[in-house]
Amino acid sequence: MSWLERSQREFAITCGDGKKFNPLWKSSTKTKEYNTSQFTFDEVSGTLVKRKKPKGGSYLLEIYFQGDDNIEQANDFENSADDSRPWVISHPMYDRLLVQPLSMNRDDSDLNVTSFRIPVI
Repeated sequence: MSWLERSQREFAITCGDGKKFNPLWKSSTKTKEYNTSQFTFDEVSGTLVKRKKPKGGSYLLEIYFQGDDNIEQANDFENSADDSRPWVISHPMYDRLLVQPLSMNRDDSDLNVTSFRIPVI
């Protein structure tokens, strides 16, 4: 599937309380880390690294609520996001993700747009 076909697929966030939101979205970044141990020895230069299995991926989401009711949509989303159960995200590029948000940055500085930056893991 081409990137163009993927970009036209639905983006949806279903919060832990079951409420589904379809905000506008901007392409996000993915970070992948591995479980590692590092060992250093006084009389040996360098570092011995033991790498094991990958950790869960982390993503930085950037979403937008736009229109006359953007504040109400953003408030509804923020209230649903407070539920501690995991979110299910249908993402055009990353398919289905089961994630937990780590924090949320809300920006209401544009007149009819509310944006959120949300790191999830």
